[in-house]
Amino acid sequence: WEPKFTSILSLELNIFNRWGERIYNSADNTGRWDGTYNGVDCQEGVYYYHIKVRDNRKKWHYYSGMISLIR
Repeated sequence: WEPKFTSILSLELNIFNRWGERIYNSADNTGRWDGTYNGVDCQEGVYYYHIKVRDNRKKWHYYSGMISLIR
């Protein structure tokens, strides 16, 4: 899963499981998650994401929602 943005300075992506445990964090401006946790495939189900983006005008934007992981 990879959200797409244009004209950004930074991007931070967090993925959480149904119990609220953070299973993924990325601050490398790609925000790409391959559906794994510590190198092991995650179970099918619903995961929650929170994205923090800083645009080229240095304004912060926040996005959150759900991802359905299907294998």
